[in-house]
Amino acid sequence: NKDSKGWRLYTEDDVKTLEYLCTMTKINGHSLDETVKHIASLYRSKLTISDTATSLQDNPLIEFMKRQEDFNRRMAERMEQFEKRQQERHETLTAALRESLETQKMIAATKQKKWWKFWKGN
Repeated sequence: NKDSKGWRLYTEDDVKTLEYLCTMTKINGHSLDETVKHIASLYRSKLTISDTATSLQDNPLIEFMKRQEDFNRRMAERMEQFEKRQQERHETLTAALRESLETQKMIAATKQKKWWKFWKGN
């Protein structure tokens, strides 16, 4: 319904339906289409939406989800830091191995006799 200014007028049932819609989509993970179909089937069956026991702001599940999201974010940051350190370690080790191989090649080259000294003894 609308008033004389064209503003929508919501009944208590309308508000409960909207609260139920929010609860089902945000907390229970249902899609908007699923929730709308569910509410429509309740109205077709002449059933009512049960009162939501708690508001969305005071729901302990919402608080748990926020804490879990914060935990997940911190873990992702730690994993990124760990991967960065692993990459730096890999690069350092690779550089050290290359340097070691170059040193071994240089030592081996100095130990080889020159072709003109081969006939001389030591």
